[in-house]
Amino acid sequence: TSFARAPPQSLRANQLKATRDDVIRALAGEGIDAVAGSIARDAIVVVERANVFKTSAFRDGLFEQQDEGSQLVAALCGVAAGMCVVDGCAGAGGKTLQLAALMEGKGEVHAFDVAAHRLRALRERAKRAGAHNVRVHDEIAHKKRLRERADVVLVDAPCSGTGVLRRNPDIGWKLKPDDIARLVQQQRDILAGYAPLVKPGG
Repeated sequence: TSFARAPPQSLRANQLKATRDDVIRALAGEGIDAVAGSIARDAIVVVERANVFKTSAFRDGLFEQQDEGSQLVAALCGVAAGMCVVDGCAGAGGKTLQLAALMEGKGEVHAFDVAAHRLRALRERAKRAGAHNVRVHDEIAHKKRLRERADVVLVDAPCSGTGVLRRNPDIGWKLKPDDIARLVQQQRDILAGYAPLVKPGG
């Protein structure tokens, strides 16, 4: 089945620093063959899996590793330069950084997550990417200040993970029926917590 095959190695060109074609050329110069993705605007697919994190292109912040499907989520948010945007379940920040790039580095992207180590990683990634409009917060601080201020609130809530079985096949063995009910309630709680941050008309 398709779940048994490894997913393609997908990258996202960081438009704050380079176009997709720029990144493909830079990777080619370092011996990595890559082509444009077929769905997302900034997506790149590495033809044969490679350690892209050792490249100068990565160190210079020209791209991030991010699944092409994930890239579509931020694109659908319809953000624009100058907006106030909240990423409520930022994790290590793939979508946060994409939102910052779509906003051309203008405005504010507020990133929240309950895991401190993920937020530390996000701060480093934002610095490398040149995403100076990213503001990283813990789950409590600053949230009240953003009440009815956000043009867009993105909540990629914790889920069963079955959408990424190709990347994490062990999920299928660990998931229990009770997990679904617990996650549904957790999703409701998170959505209820972030809904007040959306401004009228946002």
